[in-house]
Amino acid sequence: MKTRANNLIHHPEQVPVEIQALGYSEAYPGPVTGGCQGELAVHCVSRFRVGAVVELHVPELDAGTRLHGHVIWFHKAGHGYLVGISFYGEDEAFRMRMIEQLCHIEAYRKDVEIEQGRMLTREEAAAEWIARFSEDFPEVRPM
Repeated sequence: MKTRANNLIHHPEQVPVEIQALGYSEAYPGPVTGGCQGELAVHCVSRFRVGAVVELHVPELDAGTRLHGHVIWFHKAGHGYLVGISFYGEDEAFRMRMIEQLCHIEAYRKDVEIEQGRMLTREEAAAEWIARFSEDFPEVRPM
């Protein structure tokens, strides 16, 4: 069985994510993934309080990439903060994982262009990324 650290997905900094605080709830001091393991770590300039209810959006992908969760931890990292977010329910946790795979594929596409000078379509980047990295991508598992 995987440990919590193995279920932590780090959002790639090459793909901007917008995080908006929607409120705060004392009722959710820890992970509330509705029986799922998995959380997201996002580097951001702003600090969010533990318990903050947040909405995440990845504008580069599309309008359907909005996710809702809450902050379960944070710490200072570089010129900002690394924020840990847990998600509401199994469906939202699995959506987060799928959206994050798309983000990692987009980051891979950008890195290949910079480092190798190869221009890949999103489909080509997806095929390469899946072949090279998908097996090691953290899982979101029902508990």
